[in-house]
Amino acid sequence: MQQEESQNLLPEMDHGDQHGMSAPSSSRHFQHSGHSVIIRTKYSLEVDGVEHPLHATIGEDGRAVTHALPYKAYASIVDLVRDLIDGYASDFPDRPKGKSNA
Repeated sequence: MQQEESQNLLPEMDHGDQHGMSAPSSSRHFQHSGHSVIIRTKYSLEVDGVEHPLHATIGEDGRAVTHALPYKAYASIVDLVRDLIDGYASDFPDRPKGKSNA
């Protein structure tokens, strides 16, 4: 009997030692009025109650990018996730009947 392989088509990343972090993060560094500023952003993605890997980063210009959809930058993380759902539809099966769009 042949074992089934995982059907998740979203690319996986090796994040190495995450130092206890539960989700990948991106960071932006800049200087402002003599201060050194670091902004760290962590995202997790849940669709229809199921967690999915979200390897997205926010660039210095505030645009969201992911290696799952290369060569494209998004004005918002919401737009990026919409394209992920559409581009990897088999990883996001139809929502069970009776579930709301909360």
